[in-house]
Amino acid sequence: MKTRWPVILFLSLSMFVILPPSTAWSQSQSEMNEMAQVSLEKADKRLNAVYQKLLSKRAGEKVFCDTLRMAQRAWLKFVDLHMQSVFPLSENENPHQVHGSMYPLDYAEEKRTLVEERTRQLESLLNRAQ
Repeated sequence: MKTRWPVILFLSLSMFVILPPSTAWSQSQSEMNEMAQVSLEKADKRLNAVYQKLLSKRAGEKVFCDTLRMAQRAWLKFVDLHMQSVFPLSENENPHQVHGSMYPLDYAEEKRTLVEERTRQLESLLNRAQ
């Protein structure tokens, strides 16, 4: 039994060398919420840039651009409704009380996933454009 203690101690201490203190498990909830929000904002900016590039590249195609604008408005409505279905709230309910302290993190990550998927869809259209 005495020979195992040095091994256990070594393995326990080596974890701090392998995993730097800046890893997610050592952050506060508010720091993780903030990082998730920043990540969402970055993904949203990328989506908007791809959307504008696609509109610009296909500017001479009125039907395409009009349809794309309608599709984007419909997608934005879908995102709102999807987020409401994932995080349902009754009128006057506090989302933090209903969904817990991780609500801002979970919300931002769910929405970021949708934004990144839409960005890939628009990039696919952009790559098809001649």
